[in-house]
Amino acid sequence: MRAPLPFHPPSFFNSHILHYIFFISLSSLHFSFKVPATADLVLLIDGSESIGADNFHLVSDLVIQVIEGLDIGRDAIRVALMVYSADPEIQFYLNNFDNKESVLSYIRGLKYPGGYEANLGAALEEVADSLLGQDAGGRAEEGVPQVLVVIRGPSQDEVKGIADRVALEGVLTFAVGAGQVEDRFLKTIFKHFLVLNSHSLFLKSFTVTEKPSPSGGERDVAFLIDGSDDVRSDFPYIRDFISKVIDPLDIGFDKVRVSVVQHSERPSPNFYLNTYQTKDEVLRAVSGLTLAGGRSLNTGAALTFMKNTILSPANGGRASKNVPQFLIVLTGGRSRDSVREPAVALKTEGVVPFGVGVKNADPKQIEDISHNPSFAFNVKEFSQLSTVQERLKNYVNLPDQDLKIILEIGKKILAVCVAVVFCMLAKAAVCVSGLFFGYCAILCF
Repeated sequence: MRAPLPFHPPSFFNSHILHYIFFISLSSLHFSFKVPATADLVLLIDGSESIGADNFHLVSDLVIQVIEGLDIGRDAIRVALMVYSADPEIQFYLNNFDNKESVLSYIRGLKYPGGYEANLGAALEEVADSLLGQDAGGRAEEGVPQVLVVIRGPSQDEVKGIADRVALEGVLTFAVGAGQVEDRFLKTIFKHFLVLNSHSLFLKSFTVTEKPSPSGGERDVAFLIDGSDDVRSDFPYIRDFISKVIDPLDIGFDKVRVSVVQHSERPSPNFYLNTYQTKDEVLRAVSGLTLAGGRSLNTGAALTFMKNTILSPANGGRASKNVPQFLIVLTGGRSRDSVREPAVALKTEGVVPFGVGVKNADPKQIEDISHNPSFAFNVKEFSQLSTVQERLKNYVNLPDQDLKIILEIGKKILAVCVAVVFCMLAKAAVCVSGLFFGYCAILCF
């Protein structure tokens, strides 16, 4: 099969108009996005001929504009950069620079590498192996959110497997596609992305741009607990665990909603997110829980049930309103089915899972379920759950601003992606007028 031809925008486009449009698009987006206090931000940029030298320098300029608006520092936002074509090249690690000017100085001197091949899969693997860990300055174990931004054209190697691994490790990934990259390819691999179709000049978005933020304190908190016969004697500890976690929450229909589901061979809902409207009702329901029973655990199937049913809008889920969704999975045994793929699906939908393993639970499965390793807990006995519930309470009951960190990062990165695509769209246009781009700006933003 013949490789796709590189994308080269027309050279007749007036660069002054382009930079003017770039400035307007960026500034119109910037005002509404707050930058979180801490984050690990990894930038992965296609440097092959599929992007082209002009677009590569445009992306570099945009990255500079974004970096200038961030609080860069060892205890604030850390930045790493990789450029790839046939092979990935790490430009700098998360712990190389502890001030903004050093980062900016390096990016200003960045050279376009070129190269006909673009192997995104190999680049993502290098990111996972070399850029996110503690030795490279990564702070996932400290609970610091990690964000990967991929700006890319077509890829010549396999991508989905390594993209799933990155998602499993709790990295929030955003991708912007340019040139001849196909939207169905990105949609299969990345949850959040934008793509430019240079032939039709349509801007396509497959992620949320502006939805109303939670007014304050809203959360969806779902419990998926072991309901098998193996935990019969310990079930009172499980009831007490749930009660202690939710007791400090401000439960209400427009505040925190709670659901509890037991599982063994199959999931068995006790109540949904929209079943009860007051804390007293929820606590009474929890205190009245009885064991569903069952001989074995299919936790993977239960995770899929939680995503498709319990957390859905039909049963009270509010993800479409940007309400944070937490899933607390408590199990005392090993699952017979795989938990990895269902957990990845949950995470890519924006759900934040916590895994709690007791007795015969498999620590590897608990880690696979969890959003990141710091959200995985293992204790030997159910009587020791009190040590876990205190930490979970702290996570679930965080102030709104802290809860919004990942959401705010997502919005910030989406603004970057929109600006990149808008500029590339402008460069590919055949007819240019102020009225045309004003109209596009209204449609896009």
